[in-house]
Amino acid sequence: MQLPSSIDQYGAEHVNILYHSVQRNTTVPHRFICVTDDPSGIHSDIEVVPLWDYCRYLGGCYNRLYIFSSEVEDLFGPRFITIDLDCVITSNIDHILNRTEDFVINEYDIKTNRHATHQYYNGGLIMMNAGAREEVWLDFDPLKTPQSMQTRKDRLEIIGSDQAWISHRLGEGERTFTKEDGVYDYRKFVDRKVLPDDASIVMFPGKRDPMTEFRRIDWIQKYWLGSDQDMSSVRRRVRGKTPSARYRTVRGVRRRVGR
Repeated sequence: MQLPSSIDQYGAEHVNILYHSVQRNTTVPHRFICVTDDPSGIHSDIEVVPLWDYCRYLGGCYNRLYIFSSEVEDLFGPRFITIDLDCVITSNIDHILNRTEDFVINEYDIKTNRHATHQYYNGGLIMMNAGAREEVWLDFDPLKTPQSMQTRKDRLEIIGSDQAWISHRLGEGERTFTKEDGVYDYRKFVDRKVLPDDASIVMFPGKRDPMTEFRRIDWIQKYWLGSDQDMSSVRRRVRGKTPSARYRTVRGVRRRVGR
């Protein structure tokens, strides 16, 4: 989950595009699940889990930390992967889904992000056995943790909300998704118009996402695809002809505006 911003106006088409992207690019048997408080417009083959509310009032991504509870096995099964909506899947991801570690999280490239000296992980891509790092959830205190994380942010050690706490609680050394897996950070491209040959998933942390880049990047137009209806909605919004989006998304979780 992420703080709402000018680009985080996601609707059902974003969920559907990710669903179609996964179907095109894996042979691994799976269930595709969306956690949301409004399932309208979501593809009928997508399972919907009602959005939980343990600490939504905190904002940011803290509510997502519940995925570290062993209780989510009842919702997602014994093993699952969470993928941000603002990504583009560009080739087969079987090798990613077939990794066997009990916990794998997206790398935060600390060498090129010197403003966060102890930020080891990015929360946009996480795969785990249910309950594998349950201490991340059990030790989270909604009254104290955000304040302690802010202190470390002020020292330029960590960034974000849930990913800041994950880095703080787990420390360095967890297994990660990196460019070796074909997982790329769009911000790190030397030329953003050129897709690396070995790319499988391109993540979009920060202010840009596939929709903001859609008109000027050919490979996004090629790979970020859903149904005709989904893409028609995307093109209307890219052209600025859609009044205002119905949803703000908090990293993979859609929230109706005004609720």
